[in-house]
Amino acid sequence: MKLTFLSKTFGALFLIALAAIGSVGLQKPADAQLQAQTEPAQNACSIASAQVPESVFDGVNLSAEQFAAYDAVTKRYDDEVVSRLTAKATKVIKPNAVVGFFQRQGVEIPPQLQETIASEAGNSKPAQIDSLTAKYGQHGSFIPEKTLVYNQELFEEFQKESQILLLQILAVMNPEQQQKYQQNQEAFRRSDKACGIDNSPFIKVGDSYELGGYY
Repeated sequence: MKLTFLSKTFGALFLIALAAIGSVGLQKPADAQLQAQTEPAQNACSIASAQVPESVFDGVNLSAEQFAAYDAVTKRYDDEVVSRLTAKATKVIKPNAVVGFFQRQGVEIPPQLQETIASEAGNSKPAQIDSLTAKYGQHGSFIPEKTLVYNQELFEEFQKESQILLLQILAVMNPEQQQKYQQNQEAFRRSDKACGIDNSPFIKVGDSYELGGYY
């Protein structure tokens, strides 16, 4: 799959914010997704996907000053909003959570050993972290993926703040740029709908919304 945002520039939490309010799809459909659909659905998905730009900023042509203003807006969101809502969410380590390996700074690991550690971590569960640490702890740390659990009230606050962020982003642009940006967003929405894709990183479980990651 190809990211349709400028992923090297925009942080993952910012992408999550836009996905939370349905403002933009994060990925174009993969071939496997197309093959799983009926032929009419494949055709509709292919047509809509072909009209999706590489990024919602394609053709917007922000100036250096506008990018600086954009950076300030998103930094405020990350520093203030995301940290506040993350602190309020409940953090849970599930028994089947993914285990990640984080190499110790300044420590060099031979490529073959790196592959071995990555493979063992990828096939392990949180209950096995102690044994992994005993074998490879001198090279780095093993950290389980944590699940952030937002109740309905917190999730609605997340959506509200994300909508404010989107309006602040639009305020950085002139009317012509806003129009192009919103046209790009609409192209993503059409593609998502035609391809049956739900790009939200949140998983609704009962009355809560869950978001996995390393926090």
